[in-house]
Amino acid sequence: MAWSKTTGGSRGYGWEWRRTRERILERDGHRCTILDEDGNRCTEPAHAVDHRVGKAEGGTDDPSNLRSICRWHHVRVTARQSVEARKNRPSRFRPQERHPGLLP
Repeated sequence: MAWSKTTGGSRGYGWEWRRTRERILERDGHRCTILDEDGNRCTEPAHAVDHRVGKAEGGTDDPSNLRSICRWHHVRVTARQSVEARKNRPSRFRPQERHPGLLP
């Protein structure tokens, strides 16, 4: 698969996003905001700002839709979103047909 030739700025991540990102990190104390099963907050430092509802699904850059997230959780959230996106994609392969000699 070839790498996309788009830039962060062309995808909506220009200087305004960098400023918003810094505000969200400050709001959340530069700590990951993901909660575990017991409701305890992750103690790792946040290195990314994640959209709760992705832009592709209609999410916005509104602060209520953004959260600070650590690298470990970011990898897992992104992987889960990737799996979901692939589920909705049509197959690249034709459906398998029975061999003509095996038809009734």
